[in-house]
Amino acid sequence: MESTLIYLFEVSICLLLAYPVYYLAFSKLTFFNVNRLCILFLIIASLITPLLSFDFHESAPTNTSFLLQTNLSSTVSDRITLNGKLETTSNYLFWFSMIYLSGAIWAFFKLGYQLKMIFDRIKASSLEKKNGITLAVHPKHQYASFFRYIFFPEPLNKTIENQQAYLHESVHVQKRHSWDVLFLAICKAVLWFHPMIYLFDKSIKEVHEFEADKMVSLKYSTSQYARHLVELASQKSSLAIMHNFNYSPIKNRIIMMNKTKSNQWQKARFLLLIPVLAVMSMLFSFDSNMDQTKKLTGTWTGTSLEFQQSAGPDIKAMIEGGKDLHINGKLTLNKDFSYVIKNPAGETNGSGKWTAKGSDSFTTIDQNGEKTIYQVLTLERDKMTTAHQVQMATPQGEVKGKIILTYRK
Repeated sequence: MESTLIYLFEVSICLLLAYPVYYLAFSKLTFFNVNRLCILFLIIASLITPLLSFDFHESAPTNTSFLLQTNLSSTVSDRITLNGKLETTSNYLFWFSMIYLSGAIWAFFKLGYQLKMIFDRIKASSLEKKNGITLAVHPKHQYASFFRYIFFPEPLNKTIENQQAYLHESVHVQKRHSWDVLFLAICKAVLWFHPMIYLFDKSIKEVHEFEADKMVSLKYSTSQYARHLVELASQKSSLAIMHNFNYSPIKNRIIMMNKTKSNQWQKARFLLLIPVLAVMSMLFSFDSNMDQTKKLTGTWTGTSLEFQQSAGPDIKAMIEGGKDLHINGKLTLNKDFSYVIKNPAGETNGSGKWTAKGSDSFTTIDQNGEKTIYQVLTLERDKMTTAHQVQMATPQGEVKGKIILTYRK
C-alpha cells in the first residue's frame, strides 16, 4: 500500500502542475475540441508519468551504481531493534491507507449508484430510436444525455426550444462526450482527495457545453438560445455523470457563445504541453547513475551462484544445496525497503528490511536480526551481481569465503 500512496502523491504533484497550465494558457480559447484533447492529455500524462522510467545511460553496465536517500535509509535503520526484531512501524501509514480506501470505496459506490439510476430511468422511459440515437421520454426527465441516450420530458416536437435541446444533446452523443465524463468520474473516485481533478472535471464539462452550444448557435439565433438557457437555469441539474442541458454556469456559456473566435495562430500555445510533459518526466521519471533505486527495487530471479572459499574444509555438497535454493529463486526488494526471498518452489526463505548507506553496497537485516552486507558488483536494468562474505561453523571446522550471486529481472 505504501507504494500506492507514493504513486498517488506523485500523480498529485503532476496535477498541481497541469491544471494551472491549462487554465492560464488554454481555457479562454475557442478551440473547444482541442481544449478537450488538451485536458485529457494533461490528466493521462499525470497518471502515466510517475510509472515511467527513463535511463540516461541504459546501454552501459553500471558498477557500484546506486545511492539511496539518506533520510529513507535512516528511517529504515531506526525501525530495527537491538534484539533484531523489526519494530512496529508508525500507524500513520495504516491510517492514511484506511482513510484513502474509505474515500475511494465511497466514491465508487456513488458512481455505481448514479449508473444504476440512469439505467432505471431508461427502463422507465418510452424509447424511440432516431439516427443512431435513442430518445428516452418520461414526464419526470429533464433535458440530458448519456452515451447514445437523450432524455426528454416530452416527445420530440417542432417547437424551437424542443429542437434546440435535441440538437444540443445530439452533439454530446455524436462527439462521444460521455466517455470523457465517465473517465473523469473514475479519476475522481481514485483521486477523490485532490481538488485539481474536480477542477479538470468542471473544465471538461464546460468545454463539452461550449462545443454543443456552438453547434446550436450556428443554426438558431444566439440571443433566442441564450434566453432559453436562462429560463432553464433555475431547474436543478440531473445526475452529475450525465450531460445536462441547463449545466451551469450559464453565464460562462453565453459569454463563450458571443466571444470572437480565437486566432488560428493561438494554437501555437498548445506547444506548451511539450515542456510541461518534460517537467513532469524530470520530476519523477529520470534515473541518473547517482540515483538508481528504481533499478534495484523489483523482483530478481537467481541465475547463478559461485562460492570463493578462503579457509576451511571442502563444503561442496552444501554449496550445491545453496545453488538449488538460489537458481530460479526470487529476491524481491520493495520500495518500502522490505524484502522477501523465495525458493524455486515459491516458499518464503527469508524476509526483513534492506537499507543502504553507501554507493556500492546494501544491507539486509532479517527477522532474526542477522545482518548481511552485499557488495554490488554490477547493476543494470535487468541484471545484478552481488558478493557477500560468509563465515559458518561445520562439523569439519569453520568455513570462510565469498558468495557471488547473479540475478535477472
